[in-house]
Amino acid sequence: MTEKWQRKARKTVLESPWIRVHEDEYVLPDGQKIPHYYIWENSDSALCVCKVGEDNVLLTRQYRPGIEKFTVCHPGGRLESSDASPVSGALRELLEETGYTPQKITPLGRFGQIPAITPNRVHIFLVQCEPSSNQSAPEPSEKITVELVPILNLKEIIASGDMDCVACVAATYLAFSSIKK
Repeated sequence: MTEKWQRKARKTVLESPWIRVHEDEYVLPDGQKIPHYYIWENSDSALCVCKVGEDNVLLTRQYRPGIEKFTVCHPGGRLESSDASPVSGALRELLEETGYTPQKITPLGRFGQIPAITPNRVHIFLVQCEPSSNQSAPEPSEKITVELVPILNLKEIIASGDMDCVACVAATYLAFSSIKK
């Protein structure tokens, strides 16, 4: 099937600084009607896979209310309207969450967050980082612990469910596709 769905109506049912939800009505290429299809929007996000030295990666640990558990992730978050670009937003998040200084930045791609229900994208960067005298300054709701772990432990961290974010898992494999352990 190569024809697009045709949106016939849109009603915004929720709007806040964090999220906007639309109730859409679609007609499929075969004529079937979908009267209540929900699309949620927020801002794009960005994350940094932070390599420290040759053998370590910088991760953050924090509570995730959506899945009701603590997880480890790569530093990152929502892009803000004040960010000049996805890379500037990614580096802002890196500094806020970790205090680490970027040395070299390599874009790894831009991907749909959950393409079936949101138009938003996640921008992924590989960043060579080093510790600095900068202090992290996370948002008040973020209680973040920074962890430096060997790159070779990433598969184990993913397999254990400790890294429970599909964007972070994908970013790990994009950045370190040759992990052997």
